[in-house]
Amino acid sequence: ILRQGLTIAALHRWQMVIPVFDNLLLWAFITNIWRVLGETQPLILTNVVAFCSLVAVSGGLRLSRRAALLTSLLALANFGYAAALFRLNLALALFAAITVLGTGFLGLRMAVIVRRYVKNESGRVLMAHFLPKSVVEAAFESPLELLQQPQKYDVTVVVTDLREFTHFAESLEPQVALDFLNRYQGVLANLVERHGGWVDKFMGDGMLAVFGAPDPLENHARSALTAATAMVREVKQISPLAMGIGVHSGPVVAGCLGTGGRLEFTVIGDTVNVAARLEALTKALGHAVLISETTQQQLGPWPMRSVGPQVIRGRTQTLELFTLA
Repeated sequence: ILRQGLTIAALHRWQMVIPVFDNLLLWAFITNIWRVLGETQPLILTNVVAFCSLVAVSGGLRLSRRAALLTSLLALANFGYAAALFRLNLALALFAAITVLGTGFLGLRMAVIVRRYVKNESGRVLMAHFLPKSVVEAAFESPLELLQQPQKYDVTVVVTDLREFTHFAESLEPQVALDFLNRYQGVLANLVERHGGWVDKFMGDGMLAVFGAPDPLENHARSALTAATAMVREVKQISPLAMGIGVHSGPVVAGCLGTGGRLEFTVIGDTVNVAARLEALTKALGHAVLISETTQQQLGPWPMRSVGPQVIRGRTQTLELFTLA
């Protein structure tokens, strides 16, 4: 009984001592961790800063393999340094090394993601010079939808040509002719985009522009004719050659055309053909701009005059044409 009583009393005393002992151990453990982290913090920060500097110097991880190798060497050096410090806990030193190594690989991964983003954005900017912005977005976000059935739109088509350019270019050096053509086409493209259209294609010194597809454009006929009028005015300032412009409104089909590895986003339809025929008539009729009756009816009030019904090649019925007053 006495032994049992002593045992119970001893247990009671130990029950009072153990929490105190546990608290002391916990405090010692926390203090040790804090001391270890405090002493290794400069090394950790040094490794992290070194890695970030490496990323910056490598130009967005263009040398990502070399960066990964150097980061691993930094982590191993950190481990060796911590192991040499016998006063520190090796497991915690290893934790510090792994932290640096993990930071390095996370940085590599983030840099790769950023590099891909920059590459995609560069691709978007480049493609925007060839395609409408909505088509570029569709190509990156939902390419399968872009390849689906072409869509029908009601648009106004503008076809331009620089008269006698072939003869004019014969007297110029090839580079001079190319520079002139680039400047001329740049003026046209800027005017088209400024008024809400997009350039479907350049055909030598000719251009096919579309207003109203693939992005809907309210009163596309007025926007197209405003752009055409500005073209005549501004081209006179940079070119000794006269322009011919045909403007026609109607339905077209817009979508990807082609097979295999060669696709082109374009518009096709009788509306495009008629606009091209009108441009061809400008020289014979002596007018810079010819506008179809269909477009004229959509314009509303606009100073112009009729040049009478004209026979359009490829069509059985005549079409009344107008020109700027």
